[in-house]
Amino acid sequence: MLAAALISVFLPSVAHAKVEAYAGLDWVPFGRADLLWVDEGRASGTLAAETDGALRPPLRAWGGPVWGRHGALFNASMMRLTTTTWGSNPEGGDDLVTTIRQGGLRLGGDYRFWLVPRQSGKPLAWVSAGMYGVIPQIKYTSEAWEDSEQTSYDELAREDKARVGGFGGSLGTGAELMWDNGLVLGARTGLVLHRGQRVDEEQISVTVLLSVETALSLGFAF
Repeated sequence: MLAAALISVFLPSVAHAKVEAYAGLDWVPFGRADLLWVDEGRASGTLAAETDGALRPPLRAWGGPVWGRHGALFNASMMRLTTTTWGSNPEGGDDLVTTIRQGGLRLGGDYRFWLVPRQSGKPLAWVSAGMYGVIPQIKYTSEAWEDSEQTSYDELAREDKARVGGFGGSLGTGAELMWDNGLVLGARTGLVLHRGQRVDEEQISVTVLLSVETALSLGFAF
């Protein structure tokens, strides 16, 4: 849906330009702020939230179509940790199975506009705007739990889903240099906004994180 929305907005320019494929990798260095975030106990406890580090590793892949001075670049990442335990059944018969699943699926897209025509041999400046969402994948079940225990774990799963789920957007700028063979080297920086929340039995806390993200890029134009 995100791809269709971006393409439809710029459909007139796509119809009159040659469409090419563009893919690459961004490297975002691990910094002191990341260490402080973990040290202060701000992680979700599931490893699957946007700010936990496992869902968004330092090396990030992206790709999509470019036409003229326009580009629609998409990215996807996921993290899932599933622990399955087989325990003895006190009443005999098959073992009782307990499954703990914690994960997230992140889908995002950026519209990029080059300020000069894309060509090899000279620096190319661009600006971009993007958005993303994180879909939680949390499940706690066990054949060994009583109904009251399952109800408690269902509530815990609801709270963890709220911590993992989130959405945000970005505004950025960058520059790159493209060679005749299609290899592209560049760098980017920009503002990133993330909206997350915590939910428990008594309250809902909404957190908005605004930060600056800078990355080095390696791209391939086909």
